[in-house]
Amino acid sequence: MSIDSRRWQREGIFTAGRSGTWQWRDPYTGKPSATISYRGLGDAVVLQYSIGDKQMHQHIELTHTGCNFGGARTWFACPNCCRRVAKLFMRSGAGFICRHCGRLRYASQSTDAVGRTWLKQYKAEAKLDKYHVRPKGMHHATRAKLLTVIHACEEQRDRALCAFMTARFPNGWPW
Repeated sequence: MSIDSRRWQREGIFTAGRSGTWQWRDPYTGKPSATISYRGLGDAVVLQYSIGDKQMHQHIELTHTGCNFGGARTWFACPNCCRRVAKLFMRSGAGFICRHCGRLRYASQSTDAVGRTWLKQYKAEAKLDKYHVRPKGMHHATRAKLLTVIHACEEQRDRALCAFMTARFPNGWPW
């Protein structure tokens, strides 16, 4: 679970005196999975939530940076290290803290080589229509490059599977 200062600013949650609740929903069922209460103070936001039977109360300072064409961008100041961050993540023992303090990594950093080929292939396939048909307006050369990427990913996974099977069964196939 995370809170994003960019989204909260768009929705006006940081406005002094504004209070309400924020909900996270299960992506598969759409049912609420967690709820927190918030109160905007203008230069800070106060969160109230519970973890198990324990009631939590967290005061998070806000920082602002000016934008080139006027206005200001609002950021969270991590309650743990005071870094300026856009997102804070719920950690059970520490409340909402930044990615660095929570020692969180991006999903792609925790993926092995085969997983990265799947991500690369999905990204290329998303640019094509169903059955790898070239969408209207796409150049034929662009489609050819995307198909080359898709085939290279498949070949890399095949090589990884063969290497695994050879290492697992050095004397040949067991059947």
